[in-house]
Amino acid sequence: MRFFFLSILLTCVFSNISIAQQTETIKAYKSSEKKDSQKVALSPKEVKIDTFIWSDTLSYQGQKMVVKYTKIPGQALKRDTIFRDKKIETDVATNQITKERSNNSTVVVRNEKKKQYQIALVLSLGSLQYVPKSEIPASSARSLEFYEGAKLAIADFQKYNQVFKVKIFDCTNQDESIATMRKDIMAFQPDLIVGPSSGKILDVLAQISDSLGVFLVSPFNNNKSVGTTSAQFIQMVPSVNQLAKKISGLVKTDAFNNEYKSNYIILGSEEDSFIVNEIKKECTAIGCKGDIPSLISPVMSAGAVSNLVKANQHNVFIIPNETDETFVFACLRELTSIFGNQDEEKSKKVSVLGMNAWKFFERINLEYYNNLGIYYLENYFFDKKKPEVNRFEERYRVEYGISPREFAYVGYNSLAIFLELLMKNGVNLHTPLQSGILESESSNALVPIFQFVKRNQVGGYENINLELIQIQQYEPVLIKE
Repeated sequence: MRFFFLSILLTCVFSNISIAQQTETIKAYKSSEKKDSQKVALSPKEVKIDTFIWSDTLSYQGQKMVVKYTKIPGQALKRDTIFRDKKIETDVATNQITKERSNNSTVVVRNEKKKQYQIALVLSLGSLQYVPKSEIPASSARSLEFYEGAKLAIADFQKYNQVFKVKIFDCTNQDESIATMRKDIMAFQPDLIVGPSSGKILDVLAQISDSLGVFLVSPFNNNKSVGTTSAQFIQMVPSVNQLAKKISGLVKTDAFNNEYKSNYIILGSEEDSFIVNEIKKECTAIGCKGDIPSLISPVMSAGAVSNLVKANQHNVFIIPNETDETFVFACLRELTSIFGNQDEEKSKKVSVLGMNAWKFFERINLEYYNNLGIYYLENYFFDKKKPEVNRFEERYRVEYGISPREFAYVGYNSLAIFLELLMKNGVNLHTPLQSGILESESSNALVPIFQFVKRNQVGGYENINLELIQIQQYEPVLIKE
């Protein structure tokens, strides 16, 4: 059933989902669309400092008409007109367009409440490269799982008098694919963009969101260059700096403490030097006791690690590597050779703080997680004890015939959170994001609480909420700090 659905979906570029009519259509990609002569709007980097962009909403022969004006010195006034259907002629309840200047550009900020919102969902399905009956690439499978979760979240909003029109844009890192995506999204005129995309695609999506005055949600990518320059970028994964602050806070409060005195040690590869230095810098800034010893090496050996171990103390190893499975495996293997196969008394003398990306590693023996008392920090913790999580899992199994995986949970939660925000606040989400703690009032959200901060004066918002999780009896458990 899963492979049959994928073979259908992967031949499509976008779909429309109308909750009011409770219908869904999936339209095949038409090559003739490439001939669309619609001009692409200028990105913030291309707009001069004295450029002005504004919009007016007019009524014309019973139809709602939105006219977008762009005035560049030395050029004729440009107008782009979008007609709205009669049935949504009351679409725009309020239409306030403000002009903000930052980073030598004019940023469009929209403030509208609408009866229909258009959502651009950007995925890497690889539909144009997919060969029927062949093995599904990992990126395609994860994008499909994200879509399956998102689809269930959209269906939950049918009880409200609200319409969400969703289009899926299938995009790869190839320049031609990105150019097509850009043109198609500009033509679609979305009110929100959700893009679990690569950095290259995310750069273009950020330009589009700033140009259109709409928010861009990134569920997985914490792209620093985008987060610090795009005012309407919402980053769900905390940055390296926020991760270092969280880890240093745990060290400061001795969150892993038992009856033994704690001895903190950082293990990292050469590629981890930046985050290791960030952790040490943050520890110094908040007054942690003493300097944390670190071992930076491409190869870990039990002998080298043993030199940092202190007897009769609780040795806490911080391993901030989230990409090199071979390195992480070697670290856990050597730690097991030092502390493994021990009695309960000895087991109290070691803990490991790792990364949430480890749960996607295939070589890590589950015994390592249990025997070494592994902790990790998680921005998406889907607690299987919560009834809303159980309801989602059951619905997913009924709909798709299998149990959900990580990307399905994130897809569902992302849409549940941000569709609710659109209904309550309209397209301008600055106010709820600036409030700091963002808590969903809906019973649908699987992770209802996030905490957002501005990256800088001209940048977007990032979630800094990280939960401490420990593997206990092979199951992740939330640890209250």
